[in-house]
Parts: sequence; structure tokens; C-alpha cells
Amino acid sequence: PDVTLQTIENRTVIVVEITPGRERPYYLKSMGMVDGTFIRVSGTTRHVERYILKELIMEGQNRYYDCEPCSYLSVTEEDISSLCKEMKEKALKNTIHDAEKEKVRDITKNVLLSWGVLAEIDGKIVPTNAYALLTGQAREQQIIQCAVFKGKDRAYFVDRREIEGPIQDQVDDALQYVMEKINMGMRIQGMYRQDVYELPLDSVRELIANSIAHRSYLDPGNIQIALFDDRLEITSPGMLLNGVTIQ
Repeated sequence: PDVTLQTIENRTVIVVEITPGRERPYYLKSMGMVDGTFIRVSGTTRHVERYILKELIMEGQNRYYDCEPCSYLSVTEEDISSLCKEMKEKALKNTIHDAEKEKVRDITKNVLLSWGVLAEIDGKIVPTNAYALLTGQAREQQIIQCAVFKGKDRAYFVDRREIEGPIQDQVDDALQYVMEKINMGMRIQGMYRQDVYELPLDSVRELIANSIAHRSYLDPGNIQIALFDDRLEITSPGMLLNGVTIQ
């Protein structure tokens, strides 16, 4: 702990700062890890939910859900080649200029191993949870819930859709949904007319991609995309990373 003295309203107080440890979770030994782990939520103390406990345990062991081997899946060389080809094609599809396309490199089995999409155990290549999510084979493949609401709150919705499938396909499908629902105007550049959406599509796509890449896949909740009269909201399940605050 870091102990300092500070003067507040002409009084000297002792300030003790204790930074969070990394070997989580911390729990009441007499109650055991499952029953004795608590978290603070909105000023109240409550038992930790099972998925959060799993996250804390993995975080304390410096492990990550997406890099963990997927016990119920197997993978062949053909499966690996197919995913590598699909991912490169998607990368090329999402580039505009030739200079960008030239920067897209081939994806190989070794690249997938370095990314944690595949793992090598006892000399055998096995798929991880990331592979299951990228191929749409996860037992609990999370979805994106999209909705358009009338007004500035969630009292009345006018349209909704659930987007399923491999998570990289969900990015494109969710962006397409937003494009269908927001307004489009135009601007004149010289002799030409250019269509312009009311929201910057590059930013919307980045928000959607981040929500998928950084969400907690142990959390059973789903990503939610909500369009209101005055804003777009994207909600992604999960906690903040250790050591990161909202501020």
C-alpha cells in the first residue's frame, strides 16, 4: 500500500492507496471460492456471478477464453486452409485502394497459431474458442440484437433483428442493418453527386468491430445495437480490463 499524508480543510489525514492485485479472485477462505467471492455493484456487495468468477480465475492465471482449446471441436488441414482463405478474402473486401490491398498478407496456419485461433498441444493442432467463434461453431454462439426505437428511449420499438453466424460475418451484417435504418442525404462535389449517410460509416463499423472483439464471451449476454431518433448506442457485455477505470 502507498501511505501518504494530505491536508483537507485544515486537517491532516492519512491516505492509504491499495492497488488491485493480479492473482484474482480474492475470496473469504471460510466460505470457499465459489460462495466467498463478492463484487461491488452500484454501492452494494453481492455474490459474484459464475461467468465473472471464471473471468477472474482466468485473469489471475494470465489466460484468455478465446485462446483456450475448444474441447468439443476438431480441425483438419482443409478446415484451416478454408478459414485462412476466407479471412484474407474478407480483408481484401474491406479495403478500398490498391495500396491497401497490397498490404494484405496471406494468412497461414502459423499465423492462426500466433493469434491464438489454433493451439498446439502435444504436437497436435487443435482449435480454440476463437476458432469456434470465427467459424460459427461455438456451442453458445452469441448474437447481435439490433433494434430501432421511436423517440429517445426504449419505450417503443419499430423494428428489430437478431444477427447470427460467425462473428466476422456479424460485423458486416450489423453494419448493413444500420445502413438500412439511418437516413441518407447527398452532397455535390464539382459535377458529381455523392451519397452521404447521417452517421460516419467508418466510425460505426469500428464501433461494431470493437464490441465484438472486446466483449466477454463468458458473459451470456448479447451485444445490442439500438438506433434512436437522436443517437446510436452499442452495448457490449463484460467488465473493464484489470487496472482500467471508466475515467
